Parts: sequence; structure tokens; C-alpha cells
Amino acid sequence: MVKKADVVVIDSNVFVIDLRYQNNKNFEVNSRFLKMVHSEGSGVTSLINLLEVVGILSFNLNERQLVEFYRYFPQKYNIDIIPSLSRYSHLPELEI
Repeated sequence: MVKKADVVVIDSNVFVIDLRYQNNKNFEVNSRFLKMVHSEGSGVTSLINLLEVVGILSFNLNERQLVEFYRYFPQKYNIDIIPSLSRYSHLPELEI
């Protein structure tokens, strides 16, 4: 019997494909996965993964866009960032 997972840990590559590589062969599967995680609210990623994504995006976004993305990221994907005390905790400030 397969038990449904309570938490799904997501690596940075999944977000990078979603945000930057729509022609990637895995984009459609990736997109369906992220929609499922968003609807279930079961996803988590690490602060390190978030910073990795921000670093990759820094080549194409200005400072204001990066800070906005950093702050909006958990809501965009309906995921938690770990470590965090709760879903509604504030992320550490990002200085560029």
C-alpha cells in the first residue's frame, strides 16, 4: 500500500526549469508537479535552494525584481521555506 506523503521536498532545479526553461523536455511534467504541490500545500524547499534560484535569476533581473521575487517565492508556489518557525515567519532580509 502506498501512503500519501505529508511533505514533498523540492530541489532548486524544479523551480529553475519552471521559471527559465519552458523548452526543457521536463517542463510539462515539472509544471504538473508544481501545480499538484501548490494545490496540496505540501511542498518545502530550503533557504539555500531559494538563494540558489535567486542567484540564477540575478543575471536577468534587477535588484527590485530580485527582492520582490525572494519575498513572493513561498506564496507563488504555496510552499514552506526551511528552516523556518512557521509558514508565516518572515524570511531573512536580502541585501544586494
